[in-house]
Amino acid sequence: MNCPHCGAKNQSSVSNTRHPPRGDHTTRMRTCLQCLKAWKTTEVTNAYLAATAEKLKALHAELRYAKNPKSNLLKPKGTR
Repeated sequence: MNCPHCGAKNQSSVSNTRHPPRGDHTTRMRTCLQCLKAWKTTEVTNAYLAATAEKLKALHAELRYAKNPKSNLLKPKGTR
């Protein structure tokens, strides 16, 4: 992990780790061993990323259909 403050490479330590009840991400507090500044990182699971991508695709299809409701090609799944 590179320090966002001084740019030191792989010179950080984890001071705190939190796992929320949903379990779709992990939050860590890191401290740079060179400049001693701290920052927060969030790591998400691949399953969470895949589910978010599917939700965004469905939302995009709904927005395109709302702009042109006469087109059957743009109609989102599950609509008539």
